[in-house]
Order: sequence, then C-alpha cells, then structure tokens
Amino acid sequence: GNLFSDIPGRAVNAGGSTGLPFFRPIDAPHEAARIRVVANVFVRVGADSGAPVAYVGCDACVVANNTIIEPRTWVARILQESTDARFVPSRDGLFVNNIVVLSTADIRTYVNVGPGTAPGTFTFANNLWFATDQGAGWGGPTYTDGVPAEMSSAIQMDPLFADPAGANYHPMPGSPAGGIGRALGFAQPPDYDGRCYGEPPSAGA
Repeated sequence: GNLFSDIPGRAVNAGGSTGLPFFRPIDAPHEAARIRVVANVFVRVGADSGAPVAYVGCDACVVANNTIIEPRTWVARILQESTDARFVPSRDGLFVNNIVVLSTADIRTYVNVGPGTAPGTFTFANNLWFATDQGAGWGGPTYTDGVPAEMSSAIQMDPLFADPAGANYHPMPGSPAGGIGRALGFAQPPDYDGRCYGEPPSAGA
C-alpha cells in the first residue's frame, strides 16, 4: 500500500549487500528470504540505472499485485551482491499479478540479470503489460539471460485506469486486469486501498 514516485535508483531493494558481521542469525545463508512486495504503486522509477524492485540475494521473494507506471531502465533486477560461498543465489522469485504500463523507449531490458544468480528459477506470470508507444501487435516483454518467458499474462491491453493523467490508477469496471491474477500461496494481503482482492485476484495494486 505504498506509493514510490520519481525515485532514480531502486525503489525496493529486496536483499542487499550486508557486511558479514551484521547478519542475524550470523550464519544466514541469504540476504533476505520470503520478502513480499504487494499492492504498491511505482511511478517513473529507475532513471539512474534503477528499477521498481530488485531481488538482491533474495530467496523466494514475491513481487505481486503492484501497479508500475513508466518504469525507467529496467522493470526488475535479479542480482547477487553478497558473494560469500555460504550464500544461495538469488532464486525462486515471483513477479505476478502486476500491471506494467511503459514506453519501450525508456527500457534498456525488461529484467536485468547479474552474475551468480538463478534467473531460471523465477516466475513471471499473470501480469498485464501495456506499451504506450507500441501498436496492437506488440508481443510483450522479452527476457534474456535465462529468465523464463512470461506465462498466462495479458499483453498489450489498456488497463483502463480511471484518470491516469491525474494519477488515479484504479482500473475501471471492464478493465482487462479484472480477475486475471493467480493465488499467491499465502494469505493475500489487502489492496492499495485496504480492501480484499477477489478470487482469483485482479492484477495491480
């Protein structure tokens, strides 16, 4: 239920590069585990080689039901910044049930993958993608570096926001975001306004 607006770097850094003496427990095998980034709105994030969210040494972290507007550089990053032998690679992440409205001209690649990670274990699915600078035939995001293809997603569909010029990103009735989401495998947190999602959930915050 947070708004992240005009942040030049990483809006949410799930994990990181903690100094070894500062881990709790001291022998933790990952930077972060099971972090859930749910029902947030990201607007124009990442102009300075950033992204709305970065999975950084992150084990089984979830980015779900967010609304991402005009991301810059990348939509997400998969990184490994703590490289001691005990650390598992950044792995098993979910990027699901999100709405992404972007200009492809602003994107270097959709997902930036760093060395020492396990991008093939990530899932990108049940998202709605709309490229404002592309026509009806746009095929959606393309992933490289071992990231699996998008699954069960709505591609090049206008989410029909109530008033995007006025920063009202609530989908109107009849939006293609309605009911396209998947269950998260844990109790679904409330939406951006504190209301319950349906079953199945809609995409977006």
